[in-house]
Amino acid sequence: MSNSVQAAVARLHWQSLLRLYGEKVTYTRGDLSIELTAVPAKPRARQVSAGEQSVISSKQLDWLIAPGDLVDGVTEIEPKRGDKIVRASGESCRVSPADGGDDVWRWGDACNTWRRVQSEEK
Repeated sequence: MSNSVQAAVARLHWQSLLRLYGEKVTYTRGDLSIELTAVPAKPRARQVSAGEQSVISSKQLDWLIAPGDLVDGVTEIEPKRGDKIVRASGESCRVSPADGGDDVWRWGDACNTWRRVQSEEK
């Protein structure tokens, strides 16, 4: 498949995800606040062992976000640890790496149509 066809298919897929599963959120970093539509994806529970029992300490949740939606004026913002994603319901997620590493996001597809941002809801 040619690059232009692949990019067109990726854009159509992204538009379908937004239409079917997108929800309004507010992405915040300090005083910066950006309202956008993001797609919640891949929820996981982080478990901590306490002796013979496992306790769920937090819920991991990935967010699919178009890079063009994370803009401060004309400057594109790259997600970083400590940023917050606040749902319309008021639930808040803190951007943090799922694996304890340094990276909090990766490209969601080969065409860089969206970012997969990792977060944690406590």
